[in-house]
Amino acid sequence: RANANVISENLEISEDFKTLLLTNPGERVMDSRFGVGIRRYLFEQNVQQTWADIDARIRSLTKTYIPAIRINSIDFTSADNMEGAHENYLGIKIDFTIVPLKLRSTFDIVRSETGGVSVRHLSPKATTGAPRAATDIRDIP
Repeated sequence: RANANVISENLEISEDFKTLLLTNPGERVMDSRFGVGIRRYLFEQNVQQTWADIDARIRSLTKTYIPAIRINSIDFTSADNMEGAHENYLGIKIDFTIVPLKLRSTFDIVRSETGGVSVRHLSPKATTGAPRAATDIRDIP
């Protein structure tokens, strides 16, 4: 029963984090500051400054709205460092820990072929090393 509660809480916090990443600032009624608005960065220049802006926004808003999550790293992939990728390709990999559950997870975020954002939640791992089940892939237009 305890394992089911951990899985349920992991999914809930992970979904909250996805929502924070995908919501545009001003989209949430009563809190115009909520939301990273990751989609709006798809049409920005794919340069180090854009990456720094995304990184800072993710870290700041996660700390404010989902303090149960600790960001371990945010890595960017572009055509410059990924062979065969389209010149405007931008991928973001966010490694994070859900501190109260001691679970480490990764979101892999890429621009999808439909023009939306694809968020893949890779298998969470307990900080002690035991793998857990992965959640599904979502394509958000």
